[in-house]
Amino acid sequence: MNTDGQSKEQLLNQLAELRRRVAELEKSEAAHQQAEETLRVSEERLRQVTSSIREVLWLRDATS
Repeated sequence: MNTDGQSKEQLLNQLAELRRRVAELEKSEAAHQQAEETLRVSEERLRQVTSSIREVLWLRDATS
């Protein structure tokens, strides 16, 4: 059975490629979620530190 003139082998190859791409996207999403969680924890630590000090704290980068 052909779909739009494609052979069974071509369709199976496309399916395999789509499954590979889905796996890549799932892996990328997991990494993204882990990075967000790491950032959230880091931001919370910074909030805790800055709320517990009594002195004024200024943060600057090299360009400001």
